[in-house]
Amino acid sequence: MWDKDAGYKIKSETFLFDDLKDINPFEEKDIYFTLKTNEDLGNKKIKFILQKNNKNILISDDWNINILPLPSLNFETKFFPWGKGRGEDYEIQIFDIDDRLVFKKKSLSVNGGVGQLNNIQNIALDELYRIVLLKPYHLPRQEFIVFKKDNNRIKFKLLLPLDFNNDGTFNFKDLLRLLGR
Repeated sequence: MWDKDAGYKIKSETFLFDDLKDINPFEEKDIYFTLKTNEDLGNKKIKFILQKNNKNILISDDWNINILPLPSLNFETKFFPWGKGRGEDYEIQIFDIDDRLVFKKKSLSVNGGVGQLNNIQNIALDELYRIVLLKPYHLPRQEFIVFKKDNNRIKFKLLLPLDFNNDGTFNFKDLLRLLGR
């Protein structure tokens, strides 16, 4: 049985792996890993190594991977009833298809209705994501995008200044806040 408590582990120079746990002979099991990269982009060859007590017992063939730069996102926003978005207090949150928050960035600048978010981590290209734009005292806006290698653009609907208590919704509490109660 392959198990970390029995001295087994999978190793690679660029990957971090979950611990091996209770894998029996001829059994298939998912093992999750994280790729750690640096600025060294392009095609790479990697190997996976199964070790027991820090001794190599199985080495894979070369795997070819292509390391791309992190994607960026250009976005547009406008204020209701007119006016291009501006300010340095925007936030973008990115959610995956399972509605898990995978990336968040605060204090984004928007000038002339246009903002840019660079070096977005935890994104898989050609996958669908929900992008949420937040600005204090405005109702959140969301759109969907499939990230590509480059030229990722999104246009949000008008920002409505109706969140007087800054809780992300428009409700009776906002009306009370507006009336000073």
